Amino acid sequence: MRSSLARRLTVASLLVTSLAFSLYGCSSSSPAGAGASDDGGAEDATSGDASTSAPDTSTEAASIGDSAPDIDAGAAVSDAGGDTSTLDASTDGSPDASTADASADAKMDALPNPEAGSDATASVLPDAALDSSADSAADAPFDGASEASSVAVDAAFGPTGNLLVNGNAEAAAGSNDGSVVATSIPGWTTTGEANVLTYGAAGGYPATTDPGPTDRGLNFFAGGPDDTTSTFTQTVDLSAYETAIALGHVTLTVSGYLGGYSSQDDNAVLTITFLGGLVTDGGLAADGGPANVTLGTASIGPVLAADRGSVTGLIFKTATAAVPVGTTSVEAELVMTRLEGTANDGYADNLSVTLAGM
Repeated sequence: MRSSLARRLTVASLLVTSLAFSLYGCSSSSPAGAGASDDGGAEDATSGDASTSAPDTSTEAASIGDSAPDIDAGAAVSDAGGDTSTLDASTDGSPDASTADASADAKMDALPNPEAGSDATASVLPDAALDSSADSAADAPFDGASEASSVAVDAAFGPTGNLLVNGNAEAAAGSNDGSVVATSIPGWTTTGEANVLTYGAAGGYPATTDPGPTDRGLNFFAGGPDDTTSTFTQTVDLSAYETAIALGHVTLTVSGYLGGYSSQDDNAVLTITFLGGLVTDGGLAADGGPANVTLGTASIGPVLAADRGSVTGLIFKTATAAVPVGTTSVEAELVMTRLEGTANDGYADNLSVTLAGM
């Protein structure tokens, strides 16, 4: 029994020694792999030094786009069965150069091409469109000048603004006393004691709180301190609108605020007279009469005491008429008439003449 047990112990000891030797032999080859892994490189095929030749493959992978898996050089050596000569020294442990080139080409193809972008823009805006835009921009100032010229010659755009000069009596200072006549009334030719007064002028004249224009200024037209009739007249040249008027579709609108004093019927009337006719070498119209023949009239007023409710103030009036073909000018005449008292208490303000239908 003892000798049999001794033999068994001897065999077990030999097995343990053999196992230990085997384990020691395996572990003695791992430092090279570990060194390769720590250095991040692969062994040089010509020198057999596994710790110095290959670059960090994880850095190489990152430079390609972080899409390549991490390469463990130690594992590569182990997978090769310890024969590091299976690694190609020319690639230094990096992925195959052709694979890297293909990946790089793919990334370059994905990048935007500046020249392609320029071509795309050009295809959206063909040369004809670009030339058209440039021509339009270059011609714009001349087109504007042409339109302005068209308005001056043919009055092709309407309606017009107020054609009367100083239709609101604000072009000069008004008199603040009904017994004193204003020294200047621009834009109008006057007769009698035609006057411009301030609202609230001494003598019981219309105040700013009496009926009248909501946008009234400081002054209004008045008949004067002591005359039966007074007039304000101006002529408006319509030759610039001759072509439009010849078509027969132009209309004229006359408007203004007219009034008087209290229960008296002193009043104001604004009349527009259409003048025209064909002028010959002799200065006569085709029919043998004067060149500026009367072709028609339009008027507003009078506004009497009953219209005003026997209250001092002014009421808005307006009228529209067709402009006769052949009209070259109009004459605007404001007539103030005294029917009672000593002062001529015909009043007017915000007078206007406009054309439309052009």
